Amino acid sequence: MTLSRGLLTTAVAGLAVAQNKSTVSISVPSNISTRVLAPDVYGYSIEPVWLDSYLNTSLASTLLGNIANVVGKAAPIRVGGNTADQTYLYPSSPLPLTGTESAAIPDPLNAKSFNITPRWFDTWATYFPAGTDLIFTLNLKDNSSSWANAVAEAEAAHAGLGDSLVAFELGNEIDHFINKGWRDASWGVQTYIEQFQNLTGQITGSDWYQALAASKNSTHGETKKAPTFQAAVFADPPLVPDQQDEIDDFSIANLTAGGIASRPEDKSIISSYAVHLYPQSTCDTPRWYRLRPRDPVDGPRLPRPRILVVETRQVRLQPRLLRLVELGPAEVLWEGPRVGPFCLVGIGLGHDSRLLSALYSKAHLLGASVMVLT
Repeated sequence: MTLSRGLLTTAVAGLAVAQNKSTVSISVPSNISTRVLAPDVYGYSIEPVWLDSYLNTSLASTLLGNIANVVGKAAPIRVGGNTADQTYLYPSSPLPLTGTESAAIPDPLNAKSFNITPRWFDTWATYFPAGTDLIFTLNLKDNSSSWANAVAEAEAAHAGLGDSLVAFELGNEIDHFINKGWRDASWGVQTYIEQFQNLTGQITGSDWYQALAASKNSTHGETKKAPTFQAAVFADPPLVPDQQDEIDDFSIANLTAGGIASRPEDKSIISSYAVHLYPQSTCDTPRWYRLRPRDPVDGPRLPRPRILVVETRQVRLQPRLLRLVELGPAEVLWEGPRVGPFCLVGIGLGHDSRLLSALYSKAHLLGASVMVLT
């Protein structure tokens, strides 16, 4: 069948199972309902440890290319997840014990560490369709050497991915770090901001980053854009009860009120904030009572801020949550210097066009854009 603009193709998840096949056949029913693909709403997230599995088949590349042809723009790809904070860069290639550019220890499914070389970035630099914007998550867990590993990762990522690399994340689901044993009991918004500014300061102060910044301000030669930073990357949306017993003051509202973008040098490099929605896969009584609108709070003045909502594929479309869609409490979008509450609760990506339309329309009314990573 011929793909139309209305065909919603979300079969990217789980493509790694086809890693040993050179040819994959997919049967698409001709009578399925369609959904409109908005060009700046869809994106996909891939765990670093599984990326090599994608490279063994052209299936994902072909499918993403078809999506790009439908919507007119390649979907952004976020390479990140649990194993991002277990990724370690070795300076030489190949790895000494395996003779490869990457190795999951003990294996991808049970990885405790994921070792890579700078050439690992080269192996997937051209796999995705032309025009794909890439977000790469750095290892925030390992602060044993003032984040020397993450600083080296950032340089190697840019060297391998070039202009396709549009942003870095610092850590994945950082509000779970205490539970994982990666931070002590003091871990909260203020500590996160201090560490965020420390690491971003080291990266933006690096020679390669300064060279990109200089080319942007230069009137001669080719201008290159330096990667920005995606802040937050929280697992639990605000007002959802804790899934762990640690301090939980992590929300985008608290983050901005705490001053993460109060300094000019920080405001200029933060392009987006991310929150994951899979904890809302249930609709129990405590969540129901917590899911209520809240008053606006001060936020940063960003020209066109973005909120990234991730893991939407696991959000259950509860009937009573539907009634909260218009102005519920999930995360926040910016309107000038103020933060307005906006409901991302109950979004079933590709399953209810009313919800997606409400999200998309409201975002643009508030002067912000929304990206949904499935």
